[in-house]
Amino acid sequence: MSNIALFGGSFDPIHIGHLNIAEYVRSELNLDKIIFIPNGNHPQKSDLTDAKIRFEMCKNAVFGNKYFEVSSVELDEFEKHYTIDTVSKILKSMNLSKLYFIVGADAIYEIETWYKYKELFNLVEFIVVTRESLSDEKLLYKIDDLIKKYNAEITLMKPPKFEVSSSMIREYVRKNRSIKYLTVDNVISAIKEYNLYES
Repeated sequence: MSNIALFGGSFDPIHIGHLNIAEYVRSELNLDKIIFIPNGNHPQKSDLTDAKIRFEMCKNAVFGNKYFEVSSVELDEFEKHYTIDTVSKILKSMNLSKLYFIVGADAIYEIETWYKYKELFNLVEFIVVTRESLSDEKLLYKIDDLIKKYNAEITLMKPPKFEVSSSMIREYVRKNRSIKYLTVDNVISAIKEYNLYES
């Protein structure tokens, strides 16, 4: 198994948009596995649902899909997690030399502010998923600039568009509106069990 992509995020909660992005990328690139990585707890994001609950929701969401798994690599420590450290740990644990890393277009504009981002370009091929046109000039210019400056490997992809977000789900729960089909039933059950997002 060598074609593996990492998909990090707060996943608060995970929803069908996340799952469809992952499946689209997996299918298009013929990947062996997608590893979801819920962000850990740290003081700068104290408003997040507890990391262990978000991890459980992710596990529930991918249950039964042999191509998806969830990593707890960022859940063990109460500190700021850097992408370079997470990637290095997974590469070492799986005895791999390179990984794919799924990010949104917004991350590409900010990537030169990431900790040890130059080293990261040597370890991963970024898969940039965008809701905008694949001919978006600003995004294409930024990707081309990063490729030239850092010899980065970056692939731009546009999965099917789903008008759903974690913030939408949280708002719906607060307003006692149905979230059926916005996420999977196992995640809805966890939201109810832990009384999440009600205030």
